[in-house]
Amino acid sequence: MKKAVYVVFCSLLFILSPSCGYSTSDWEYLSAMSGYMVERELADKDDYEIIPLFMAIGRDITGWVQGKISLPGKVFFELEAFLNPVIGPDNNVEFGLSMVLKWNPLRWHGIRPYLKGGTGPGYTTQHTNEQATQWNFFSFAGIGLEWDIDKGKSLLIEYRYRHFSNASIKKPNKGVNHQGIVAGVKIQF
Repeated sequence: MKKAVYVVFCSLLFILSPSCGYSTSDWEYLSAMSGYMVERELADKDDYEIIPLFMAIGRDITGWVQGKISLPGKVFFELEAFLNPVIGPDNNVEFGLSMVLKWNPLRWHGIRPYLKGGTGPGYTTQHTNEQATQWNFFSFAGIGLEWDIDKGKSLLIEYRYRHFSNASIKKPNKGVNHQGIVAGVKIQF
């Protein structure tokens, strides 16, 4: 199973890489984040704890969005691959890919607050009574800060709330909700 997870995650990274048909003008930045997230409400199990590991590529879509609605600041589209070690209640793993929208409403002295949300398919090897399947849809919302530390480099810190469930493909489908803090770096191409 570990080999399968590794192969899938490496495949996702390859698909997202510029060598897979994207030019550097298509993707403008790469970010990597990690932290700690927990779900404390599982039935018949200890806390569901993860060490989130996200890698995302993104691009500015402000021009396209401004043609539809008027928003201050900038709007970005990201593809975010995740490979999350599960450290409780058992040692397991989650992996998947999310489509993400990120909005930076303002900038002040190199600091930009942002709102972020995304969804996508994923798989978890952790069995829970809340989910009948291990293939699920992972959705999240976050609020964070981005600090410019050097030309083309930023630090990120974010609170994230995440939900996953199987979209009622099979019962039970109560869902699992995590929350936690993640931090990382962003590098402009």
